Amino acid sequence: MDGRSSQISPTNSPAKRKWEDKITFAEILELPVKRHTGEVYLKQYWKILLVIAIFYSVPSIQFVIVQYMERQSGGDGIYCYYNFKCSQEFLGIAAFNNIISNVGYVLLGMCYLGIVRFLDDSHPPVIDDEESGLLAHRPEDAERIPLCQNEESFTKGLHKDHSLYYCLGWTLFLEGVFSGLYHVCPSRIDFQFDTTFMIIGSVLLFIAIYQKRQPTIIAGPFRVYSLLGGIILLNVVSLVFDRQGSGSIIFWVIVMIVLAWVSLIGSLYLYHFERVSFGRKSLKRAWFHIRHPSRPRDLLRLAAIIFANCVNFSLTIVTAMKGYTDLATQDFPSFILALIVLDDFIYLIYYMIMKYRRGERVQIRAWIFLVSAIAFWGVASYYYDIAITNKFLTPAESKALNRPCVLFEYFDDHDIWHFLSSVGLFFLFLFLRFLDTDLDNYEREKITVF
Repeated sequence: MDGRSSQISPTNSPAKRKWEDKITFAEILELPVKRHTGEVYLKQYWKILLVIAIFYSVPSIQFVIVQYMERQSGGDGIYCYYNFKCSQEFLGIAAFNNIISNVGYVLLGMCYLGIVRFLDDSHPPVIDDEESGLLAHRPEDAERIPLCQNEESFTKGLHKDHSLYYCLGWTLFLEGVFSGLYHVCPSRIDFQFDTTFMIIGSVLLFIAIYQKRQPTIIAGPFRVYSLLGGIILLNVVSLVFDRQGSGSIIFWVIVMIVLAWVSLIGSLYLYHFERVSFGRKSLKRAWFHIRHPSRPRDLLRLAAIIFANCVNFSLTIVTAMKGYTDLATQDFPSFILALIVLDDFIYLIYYMIMKYRRGERVQIRAWIFLVSAIAFWGVASYYYDIAITNKFLTPAESKALNRPCVLFEYFDDHDIWHFLSSVGLFFLFLFLRFLDTDLDNYEREKITVF
């Protein structure tokens, strides 16, 4: 490694580099992951995700079974907002078509997991430090544990730990499972079943892009899932405080405070190439950066962060003002999901621009996957915007929105949204997996971090 790359050491973070220097991927990998500074266990991301899914599924299934049994016995259960003009009953389930249409998420999620596993198996075995949960390319590196994969290719290409891609596959699979549970009896009470793994998947999508070149400085899984737990909690609270007068106003004030805190801390850490932390020391660290501003190392990176914050706060203010006016919080699930997805695409566009600025290229198969994802999502969005029910209206008002079947006289517009969006996500995840295959034969000292 040359003299420039050796400037990074355990006490010399990328934030302390001269602004003119470009940080290389080899230098990022040399950053040690010490246990007392918070572990970056990429492998733990998908494992913790499965644990969360198991515990989340138990009360969800219990709730659905209770509602199903009450409806079968003629009890006064919650009202289910079905599309009664296209409701196909099967085994006592009133709208089985809305459930089975989620099979695309499940099957394509499994298919994506299989593809990632197949590609992993085509590489030499990983040397895994089972005790620490981290990866090392040689046993003598156990103290520093750089994120390298194997003896033959640890000097070329990006790192080979694909744990975040497994997360994407599992979120696609789990979205199908929990969306199916929600559609057993769709209502505002169980709406969080349908949105939880959309939100989790959208956040993990951002992290999957970010960890491509900064695997040693991403936030650890416990911090990420803790933050996601807070978002899901707000998602549930939004259903409780809807139309509750001052409670709705207080809710949106809390949302704006939380967003301001996350945006400030996250932006500073992203800008300075430091591992994100939202603990008690984060505000102190943020104040230090504000008091000691440095000349921008990359104006485009700074512009992307500023633009993303402008979009975030603009969308938040517009949604909050609508909430203040209507004394409603029902828009929060759609708002937070739109916010995260917009950030995902802002970062993805920035990432691709930087690839070409650094002389890298996106291979043709990756472009095919991206174009396919955009095409499927474009058509899917059309069907998503067709309102055939509305769980936030009265049953009579929602029933007036019902529409007849449009596919095989069995599936309605929302079912087509399920089919097309699952394929769009599948192609998007494939695009991310193959986005940087052009770097497989690049020396890591020549790959820049952005």
